Amino acid sequence: MSARYFSRKPALFVLIAVLAVVVLTCGLLALVPGSHPGSASAAAAAPQVVSVDPANDTKNCPIAQIVKVTFDQDMDVSTVTSSTLYIKVEGGFPLPATVSYDAATKTATVIPLAKLVAGTTYYITLTQNVKSTAGLSVPGAPLTWFFHTVPAIPPRVVTKTPVNGSVNCSLNQVISITFDSDMDASKFTQFSFYFAKHGGAVLPASITYNTATRTATLTPTDPLQEATTYDVTLIGTASGMNGMYVLGAPIVWSFTTVLAQPPAVASKTPADGAKDQELDVVALVTFDRAVDPNTITADSFYLQKVGGDRVATIMTRNELGASLTPKVELESNTTYQVTITGDVKNTKGFGLLNAPVSWTFTTKKITSPFSDVSADYRYFTAIYNLAHRGVIGGFSNGTFLPSSPVYRQQFTKLLVKAAGFTVTGAEVCPFTDVSKQPTGSDPFYPAKYVAVCASRNIVQGETATHFDPFANVTRFQAATMIVRTIDSMDRGLLKTPTTSYQSTWNPALSSAHGQNARLAEFNGLLVGLPLSELDPLLPMTRGEIAQLEWNLVQFLAK
Repeated sequence: MSARYFSRKPALFVLIAVLAVVVLTCGLLALVPGSHPGSASAAAAAPQVVSVDPANDTKNCPIAQIVKVTFDQDMDVSTVTSSTLYIKVEGGFPLPATVSYDAATKTATVIPLAKLVAGTTYYITLTQNVKSTAGLSVPGAPLTWFFHTVPAIPPRVVTKTPVNGSVNCSLNQVISITFDSDMDASKFTQFSFYFAKHGGAVLPASITYNTATRTATLTPTDPLQEATTYDVTLIGTASGMNGMYVLGAPIVWSFTTVLAQPPAVASKTPADGAKDQELDVVALVTFDRAVDPNTITADSFYLQKVGGDRVATIMTRNELGASLTPKVELESNTTYQVTITGDVKNTKGFGLLNAPVSWTFTTKKITSPFSDVSADYRYFTAIYNLAHRGVIGGFSNGTFLPSSPVYRQQFTKLLVKAAGFTVTGAEVCPFTDVSKQPTGSDPFYPAKYVAVCASRNIVQGETATHFDPFANVTRFQAATMIVRTIDSMDRGLLKTPTTSYQSTWNPALSSAHGQNARLAEFNGLLVGLPLSELDPLLPMTRGEIAQLEWNLVQFLAK
């Protein structure tokens, strides 16, 4: 403690000494009430201050400084108040503060209600009214000591990143500002430290402050845009630990991101040349930077058999990638090519780098579900996919009998399943020669399937009540029923052949079915059938029917 505030007047000590001698000499001590050797007052010692924080004459104290005084014995908490222990500037009044006493540590604490002023000397006073539980004051009270707050020097900016006027900055640029003195981290908020496009609204970012480096960092939430100027602002409410605002605030600087670059393919799935891919494999492409998703279309990103037609797919897309999911299973042991063209562009109009970008993959080999259908059979893919979808089935002995004919009532069931028509069981079949009793394990076969097709005008009877359910379906008849199936869903799906179009089968062979067969061939519904080798007037085999049904499934998926 300062000698100035802890000194005692010599005359006072001399007087006390003289009185003590007189009292002892005259034997009067025994006559003083409460001064008997067995009394509490005689045994109690005056409380002493063990430590103070901050210590006397401490410099560079923070403006949020808390004062603590620790005693060597228990103190009367009721005597430790804002009027008996306080802080003030020289010549001033005690500062409003919260004063408390912790009995466990024997420590009194003073917390100013407002922050102190930088560059100021503060005095702490402990009066004689602070007493121990024995009612004794601290010897020499009132006691006074002092401390100094940090200098009133405003913090200065040391560095800014990126520096003002920087160009070609990364799209992931992190912004920072470093100071020459300690800063109040709580003052860096979205309202005091922020960035925006030049002339635009404030953009989202996270803010941190590193005490060790005295650096505030602004990390944009989203990637920056190319060839764009951004302004960074630090306003005056950002302040140092001394409460002083940053010198020169507001601080504003700007930088510009890299010039627009064309997007490039970052990854391809499946990998180029990949083998044994699943038949429902999804083709995926990602980009190294954002593109305009509206430029990713069926013409700029597509899947096709190598050397063949494009595959019907469902596309998903966003700024950083796109995917193609086949609407129907791909063919087994077949090589496909994924292509993305230069029509895919970013918002600046730059097309895909090194476009077109293509890669290939091969699907896996699959095992035939039927003992009499080999993997190299002409209609294997159609039979496999329809069986996989539950459209067709084989016989109990594991065979398919691909060369056998198909009954008219059997064909109605295949059409309903391939087209995905609903069968409720409430349908009424108009033909009396179609059994109303279920055949086999399917409760709807045959009458309900025939009824669905009849209601859609897909099939017609020999008469209003005669269907001839066990007659074999001819190739011409099957083509007509495929056309009617599509028309019953949407008459606009089938494209009309040009007048010069020559079909393989001569339409003149059947006035009822010839033109329908021509229409079916023109729309790709007879693809995969060796038409020139087949008589359209003869029964269609189960293998041929499978190919026709598979063509229908793929057509509807487009």
